[in-house]
Amino acid sequence: MSVPCVCDISCGRMHEFALALDRGGFDAQMVQEIINSPDSVMAKKMFMAIRRVTRLYERYKIVVGKTSGTRTIAGSSDVFNGHIDPAFAKLEGDRGPTKEEEAEVYEVRGDATFVQIFDSFGVDHGRLIWNPDQIVEICKSHQDKLRENEGTLFLLLAKTGEAEYGYFVATVHVMDGGLLRAYVERLDYSYVWGRQRLLRVVIPQRSRT
Repeated sequence: MSVPCVCDISCGRMHEFALALDRGGFDAQMVQEIINSPDSVMAKKMFMAIRRVTRLYERYKIVVGKTSGTRTIAGSSDVFNGHIDPAFAKLEGDRGPTKEEEAEVYEVRGDATFVQIFDSFGVDHGRLIWNPDQIVEICKSHQDKLRENEGTLFLLLAKTGEAEYGYFVATVHVMDGGLLRAYVERLDYSYVWGRQRLLRVVIPQRSRT
């Protein structure tokens, strides 16, 4: 992980950096100790603190079962029984089978757009993609890990050949009575989500290795 020189950071970004460290519980003395230490683990902790996301359920193994790749969000009204955004029908398709794998859940702790949220993981967006069938499986088998009322985010890739081919974000809401509503927006949607909404994000564990 490359770190820009402090002299290259604007005053505004430096202020944001300082506020993020403060929210993460890092005072000036701790930061100085980390800078002087060769311990990369501590440096990673500081990096995690200044990101906009915090991991949840670290001690809980969240397994996403293997899928045939044929289920779509648009066609899963048995799971998304509260509402399904019609736009899903234009984005999804048979993606092929997927193997069993683990997922990680994070909570968004800072004001951010979708791009800023997914940039927080420090990897190419392509590594954060879920097969639509996997999203259905997660929402069916791990509904208790989704965010109630506010949304839980999943990164989705539009199927090849669509006019708006690219990255999209599937947002799943758990409503009263356990009803699930699914919406979709472009990744580059410019709306800034407030930290008080505590959105959750689910990413594949494979993206972190």
